[in-house]
Amino acid sequence: MDTFQSNSTIILGITGPIGSGKSSVGKILEGHGWTNLEVDQIGHQMLLIPRICAQLAEQFGDRILNDSGEIKRHELGRLAFSSPAMLEKLDAIMHPPLRAETRRIISSEKSRGTRGIALNAALLFKIGLDALCDKIVYVNADSGIRLERLVTIRGLPFDSAKGRLTFQDPRPNESPKILFCENNGSPEDLRNWVEAVLVSLVH
Repeated sequence: MDTFQSNSTIILGITGPIGSGKSSVGKILEGHGWTNLEVDQIGHQMLLIPRICAQLAEQFGDRILNDSGEIKRHELGRLAFSSPAMLEKLDAIMHPPLRAETRRIISSEKSRGTRGIALNAALLFKIGLDALCDKIVYVNADSGIRLERLVTIRGLPFDSAKGRLTFQDPRPNESPKILFCENNGSPEDLRNWVEAVLVSLVH
């Protein structure tokens, strides 16, 4: 397993299909002193920017806005995930500023001397954030397990959860840069894997 110089910052990309356990990996690393960046959360903050709100409303209609003119994320998600074409429209608006803001946050963390950054993004490759990473862990789980997690843990309706399983980055090819984690077991199994394989990347 590679390790990195004591004065360097390692950026670990965490990706994989929805419901695979990416956020759990990030939280475990956070418990070991890593900075845990959830790209979804960064995206939620970007929805508060008036310019981006206006672009989204122009593309998807005023139905995605509440009475205060703010984005209704559930409605935006419902429309965006209704077809690949609609999702492409969302990506075209969101990905460029999302890349820029993620780069800015990482630069700020590096300047503070942060040793490990976990960059959690389901669309790590599609957004182009993989280029920022020293290592990438691809977290996967059987589709049936992922579907159950989406319904029972996240509370998504069955049909909505099933539809979202298809809108993800494809599994990447084998590469020395990429580690693969099959998360079909218990939370304790996942913690043991993360602590054995990932935590030691930073010394």
